[in-house]
Amino acid sequence: MNTELSRNQRLKFFFINVAAFASIFLLLGFITLQLLQSSAYRQTDLSLTQMAKNTHLIQMEINRYQQDDPFLAQPNNQRIEHGPDGNNRFNSQIILWSKDGKILNKNVLGGRFTELASLSLDNEHLDAIQTLTLKNTSDVTQKLSFHSYTIKADDQDGQVAYIQFLANTNQIADSMKIFKTILIICMVIFWLISIGISFYISKMNMKPIMNAWHKQQEFVENASHELRTPLTIIQNSLQRLFTKPEHT
Repeated sequence: MNTELSRNQRLKFFFINVAAFASIFLLLGFITLQLLQSSAYRQTDLSLTQMAKNTHLIQMEINRYQQDDPFLAQPNNQRIEHGPDGNNRFNSQIILWSKDGKILNKNVLGGRFTELASLSLDNEHLDAIQTLTLKNTSDVTQKLSFHSYTIKADDQDGQVAYIQFLANTNQIADSMKIFKTILIICMVIFWLISIGISFYISKMNMKPIMNAWHKQQEFVENASHELRTPLTIIQNSLQRLFTKPEHT
């Protein structure tokens, strides 16, 4: 086998191995990201649906709005940190909407309303988890990420038409970005390592081919050597016969 053919075959093995490693790393990264993303937001989405089913919590929020008292029926040591259902009130909000899309409990929300000033009512996707991105009015460079769950209110007075449950997901999103960065860096590093491994594997794959080629060459050379002697004898005999064409 000539040098050019051997080099081409080795390059072919090399590129096949590199492509195989790249495909495996990409598939592994995609599956890892999908599983992590679904599990990262699962607890948040579950918390929102549980809040929507908590009639005591909903009625408490309506009472706060009606009496304009954000600390109504909360123990003094839990007025800010936790709501009556044990959910973290820093990350979760309850928005009371009127029929015409106005937020009713602005006063109850207090300073937190500045973060939700750009929020608008979406009554076309009720009873479903939605992803929202809002601009922070106090810091225009910052974007706030939320998961939202909106239900139709059962308010006898008719003031509250819809109730929206929000959970801030900025911490989860930031963690996901850091994880994606680390995952991409690791994939690139290991892919570079796989290039060296692919080069070594391609070299090892060529060994049996080259060994078989050398054995074939040796066989041809040996066969040629073994056949040369009887062919020479036959040739000499024929030449001797041709010198006396009249003899049988």
